Amino acid sequence: MTSSTARQLEDGDELTDPVTGLAKALVEMDHARHAFARARAGGTSVGVVVVDIDGFGRVDEGDGWAAGDEVLCQVGRRIRSVLRDGDRVTRLSGDVFAAFCAGSDYPAAIGSLERRILDVLHAPVTFAAGTLALRVSTGTAMSPGTGSPEALAIEAEVAMRRARRQRPTARRLSDLPIGSDGRDGGRPGWSAV
Repeated sequence: MTSSTARQLEDGDELTDPVTGLAKALVEMDHARHAFARARAGGTSVGVVVVDIDGFGRVDEGDGWAAGDEVLCQVGRRIRSVLRDGDRVTRLSGDVFAAFCAGSDYPAAIGSLERRILDVLHAPVTFAAGTLALRVSTGTAMSPGTGSPEALAIEAEVAMRRARRQRPTARRLSDLPIGSDGRDGGRPGWSAV
């Protein structure tokens, strides 16, 4: 753990997000920095899938924060359930999650992780106020251990925003033929559901 992370945690910060129970982004970014160092040394890569729940504000506004928190918890648990050993997930902010995948080759590992996340989030979420059919946007990015985890997450978030803008022409990953990585013309970095 970096000294600044340790100092912040000593100052009373908890290790986990109080809403989802996932490790806080501060902690996960520290783990990702170590993964970057291992990737540089081992000649592998680190990838990230950023997931944003589209229209989530309507849940908080319509059903209240408790309902929104319940949905966020279920989304976090679902994402965590499809991770490989060593992969990590955190809630970056609000309704945005990031799953880090170390020791990856792109697009195979990241594409597979993205597909598993989209598949597990395809089922509606049932919570006290009702049922919500999730609509999410995802973005991916990959690094051979250069740069920073924060920059990688930003790159994936930019790809996710591009996916959202292109949604009318985007296809569901589940509708693509077997072997397709779900990307426009083989271009890495986006998909939308």
